[in-house]
Amino acid sequence: MTRKGSESVGGAELVSDLKAAFESREPAPPESIARFKREKRSAVVGYEAMKRYGWHPGQQVILRGSFNGQSIRMPFIIEGVVPDQLYPNVFLMRRDYLNDTLQAAGLKGMDAIATRMIVRVDSAGNLGAVADFIDETYRNSDSETRTQTESDFLASGLASVGNIRAIILSLIIVVLLTVLLIAGNSMAMTVRDRIPEVALLRTLGFGRWRIAYLLFGEAMLLGIVGGALGSVEALLLFVRGADLGNLTSGLALIAVSPAIALVSFTTAIAVSVLSGTVPVTGALRIDPAIGLRKIV
Repeated sequence: MTRKGSESVGGAELVSDLKAAFESREPAPPESIARFKREKRSAVVGYEAMKRYGWHPGQQVILRGSFNGQSIRMPFIIEGVVPDQLYPNVFLMRRDYLNDTLQAAGLKGMDAIATRMIVRVDSAGNLGAVADFIDETYRNSDSETRTQTESDFLASGLASVGNIRAIILSLIIVVLLTVLLIAGNSMAMTVRDRIPEVALLRTLGFGRWRIAYLLFGEAMLLGIVGGALGSVEALLLFVRGADLGNLTSGLALIAVSPAIALVSFTTAIAVSVLSGTVPVTGALRIDPAIGLRKIV
């Protein structure tokens, strides 16, 4: 849910968010929650950021940056990992620790500044009522709110980049057509070299369907080998996801699951078989006598 204006978020709320984040995939370790309450320097990080920087739970890291022209240095102890794929790059810290750091540097703290407020609802049926209550509470104030569901909030963040679905779908169609044309050209050259063999087999009494099985079998074999290599490589490279944080403000990533790899493998076989349809059909229509003349 997106919030415009001011709202103070204390350590207790962050602990609740930490617990909810862990519960999305696995139970929150009680000792991590206890340390997060006790130690201001505690932080939890999205799994993609952990992988990208080579961090691990229990490690101490130091973040450096500038705030209003003032250099800021903040050491943290990583207490755990947020495994949720919706927030692969999140770095969750305690607000009071940030305030203390800014005030120690002679800067104004962030007690009265917030850009969003996250609310957890007990059931999906109460989403509308809670959203209306929040927006009505802050209506006509200096800090009006616009309440959204989590999915709508993520979609609005991705919309700033463009229609991601349409872009990816267009790329898929272009790649499939390109591969189909390349595979069709390769199969046409292969079948053209096999025309004398096809004519000889037909002369020996082999039926068209049996010869077609042999030719399509060769095309399928190529699809199986190529599809297996490509699917396995994609699964190894993207099983944990490829970061899109620079484009989507840390909201998304591209991941390949075993199911997607299986679909890709099946698609490769289908493309290879489809690419051989036209050349194989043309080779089977050639009269054996004409096909045997092509032997040089």
